[in-house]
Amino acid sequence: MVQTVIRSGSRAPIGIPSVYTNSLRNHKGTRSRKANLKIQCMPDRYSDQNQKKATEVERQKNELLQLQNELLDQIESRKKLHEALLGKIKAREQEKEETIQEAPMSWPPAQAPAAPAPPPPRPVVQSPRTNPSVGVIVNAPKPHPPPPPRAAAPPPPAPTPPPTQEEGPPLAGENVMNVVVVASECAPWSKTGGLGDVVGALPKALSKRGHRVMVVAPRYDNYDNAWETGIRRIFKVFGGDQEVGYFHGYIDGVDFVFIDHPCYHNVKDNIYAGERNELNFRNALLCKAALEAVWHVDCGGSNYGDSNTVFMANDWQTALLPVYLQAHYRDYDKMKFSRSILVLHNMAFQGRGPMKELEQLEIPEHYEDVFLLDDPFGGEHMNILQAGLKCAHRTVAVSNGYAWEIQTDMGGRGLAPLLREESWKLRGIVNGIDYNEWNPETDAHLQTDGYSTFTPDIPRTEQRQDLEETLRSMENDHKDKCRGWVGFSVKMAHRINAACDILLMPSRFEPCGLNQLYAQRYGTVPIVHAVGGLRDTVEPYNPFENTGTGWSFDAAEGNKFIEAMGHALSTYREYPDAFRSLQQRGMVKDMTWSHAAHLYEEVMVEAKYQW
Repeated sequence: MVQTVIRSGSRAPIGIPSVYTNSLRNHKGTRSRKANLKIQCMPDRYSDQNQKKATEVERQKNELLQLQNELLDQIESRKKLHEALLGKIKAREQEKEETIQEAPMSWPPAQAPAAPAPPPPRPVVQSPRTNPSVGVIVNAPKPHPPPPPRAAAPPPPAPTPPPTQEEGPPLAGENVMNVVVVASECAPWSKTGGLGDVVGALPKALSKRGHRVMVVAPRYDNYDNAWETGIRRIFKVFGGDQEVGYFHGYIDGVDFVFIDHPCYHNVKDNIYAGERNELNFRNALLCKAALEAVWHVDCGGSNYGDSNTVFMANDWQTALLPVYLQAHYRDYDKMKFSRSILVLHNMAFQGRGPMKELEQLEIPEHYEDVFLLDDPFGGEHMNILQAGLKCAHRTVAVSNGYAWEIQTDMGGRGLAPLLREESWKLRGIVNGIDYNEWNPETDAHLQTDGYSTFTPDIPRTEQRQDLEETLRSMENDHKDKCRGWVGFSVKMAHRINAACDILLMPSRFEPCGLNQLYAQRYGTVPIVHAVGGLRDTVEPYNPFENTGTGWSFDAAEGNKFIEAMGHALSTYREYPDAFRSLQQRGMVKDMTWSHAAHLYEEVMVEAKYQW
């Protein structure tokens, strides 16, 4: 209860019920006006809330006033800064006017400032309109299965804004060339391994150096970003006339041309499916269509032609291209300015078969010796990769270590004598990686899905049943420490490389390898078998000089592998600072395609001047 003091003659305080107010009025004459009357009244249930609201309003008002004062101070300081800058600008303009008034009306010839020299013009690749070869084109069409639904017409090109400054000369300088990369797969449209990644990234790096680049690959599916050109040609393959269409898309400075034929649509789920004859049919058709694409596909207003043009074939699937270029064109004084380079990604596959199948490939009789190979691996047989090596102007292996290995009897797989004999045109160039896709700072695949832990795993395994069973057995026996997963997922590959501390890559055979490059980019330290490209891309750790990006072992033996893992785990547990330095060196290491593109450019120039 609350006691309230009311002086006689005054009004009842707020909150006192009317019954008490009337009681006060009835007792007005009974006591002196100066006397004080004490009564008991009910407390005001709203007074506390009103007091709190008033306090809160006052506090907010003070905060707003304070914020207003701060903003006014900032505005005042910005005004002063603006006035100071205007004063400096006016002073400089006044100085310039005074200088102009004092200068003579005309400069003497000896004192006149020389005009700046204009920038050198950008080299333009000339494409003379010479007639293409017609020896492999037949004009009589033949019915074939209907193609899949064609893509919609390309949208109208967006208006390009005017350039703000003149472009400088290309990085390639006077060596700008027309480059045509031909392969059976190209990421992101088709990919089964490293070949697709290389074909998807290397052309963009060459384009940035100033070259005009085209990629030719099969159209396995209906690609949204490639549109039909309306160009259709007929080629004789396996004794029959085959009509193909050309689809074109221009992306990141590169012309992507896709060869459309029903034989490619049937294998979109497994692009290397089918018997040997089916593979040879698809590959021969691709090579013939690619050679004619430089004449018939209009890219940006003009075709590529044969002037200053180099074809870059990849593996045995396109090894027929150097043969066709020589046998069907250059031997008849056609495309005599074009050159060919064969890139070796994996020599385990060579396109072997009986010599009687050579007739299906439309090869002249005097070229049979180019295909004939007699070796312990396959006896006397047709070898498509050997023919490509003999006819190509230059050969590239995807790492320095692999270039050395394929010249040994074990690594050459029957072609080592040929590679040693023609070692003058063989060069090793290590692959790069696409920093736009493999960038831990912007990788969209690294967004969390609600879990907090991630167990390291091996991102790639060979198709061996015993290894798969071993992984599953390890997971069953040690569920808290091991996870076994056999398969491939782009998202999972990115997450594994980002989540692991150590990558195990004990490959017995690895021409270049990309997983160890991805791992280093994401701060995962690799342990590799020093073979092929792994030897070139992983520098062994030296604890005394604090150098290196990982660990390697020379012999493919279990004890060597375990020893390397022991060193890595010891460093991880006992020397965390040293291990972190390993991670940082791998992440800042230059593994872009820029350097590789420069080396490929040197090979193209060497081929250009080879007659």
